[in-house]
Amino acid sequence: MNFMPNVLCAIYLAVLIILSGNVGAHEQKTSITVVLANKNSGLLEISHRFNIHDAEHALTKLFGGNTDIINDPDTQMRFSEYIQGQFALRISCLLYTSDAADE
Repeated sequence: MNFMPNVLCAIYLAVLIILSGNVGAHEQKTSITVVLANKNSGLLEISHRFNIHDAEHALTKLFGGNTDIINDPDTQMRFSEYIQGQFALRISCLLYTSDAADE
């Protein structure tokens, strides 16, 4: 099974999702999302990386009060749940695999 077209399509879509965020914000908020195809399991592995300052600023806006994402497990869990609830990956391009070529 050839994962390269799948991975490239997924990465392209992830970049579009990231770039379509808060364009008019006064501060530049950035995050990095990595999408990898695991050849052994056949699954996509998705990881997100955020700057601590940006994450704490977002948490303060979302939930109010003091936030300490470094030392507070409850804050870490709330942020994780928020990100999981907001992230979506949609693959809407035609994907070819070696299986389709055999038919």
